[in-house]
Amino acid sequence: MPATGGEPLDDASLFQRVLGQGWVQLHPALQRFHGLRGRHVLHGEVRTEPATHGVARLIGWLMRLPRTAQTGALQFVLDAQPLQERWSRHFPHTTMASTMALREPGIVERFGPVTFHFTLAADGDRLAFRYDRLRVLGLPWPRAWAPAIAAREHGEGDRLHFDVEARLPWIGRVVRYAGWLAVPPAGEAPTA
Repeated sequence: MPATGGEPLDDASLFQRVLGQGWVQLHPALQRFHGLRGRHVLHGEVRTEPATHGVARLIGWLMRLPRTAQTGALQFVLDAQPLQERWSRHFPHTTMASTMALREPGIVERFGPVTFHFTLAADGDRLAFRYDRLRVLGLPWPRAWAPAIAAREHGEGDRLHFDVEARLPWIGRVVRYAGWLAVPPAGEAPTA
């Protein structure tokens, strides 16, 4: 069965599989990033805004989220396989790692015992991660305590720009980080 970009579905990346027809709408920098295979080390810049409440700071500490307000260099290590990707974000003072995997009709992102379910949507040439639900230690998180997560990407030239914020009811911001990554040219070999 063919995927949208003319590639067989077996050769499609995780994000191509999930986005289907929306894939062709994405900015070329987003297509190149989300089409990478193997291990890549990317560089960019990030601005972080930490939690605003004591409970949110504890959650941030448990999930290894950025805990201070800073602007600095970002190193992003991607290990991309067709059905799963590992993202390691090396912020100025902490490393946050997660695993993305296919879970029809979207993706799941795992941070240790916490699993977020997202639907992906192309919004013009931009990409939005729409939060669906959350599980902690495999158990459903109560809807009344559901986080508000805004995660968006857009491209400019050879850069992928991102903006991610997570808030909890009654507690406020858990984390926000925004910035950019330089995306390698199409066909560049994975790094060791």
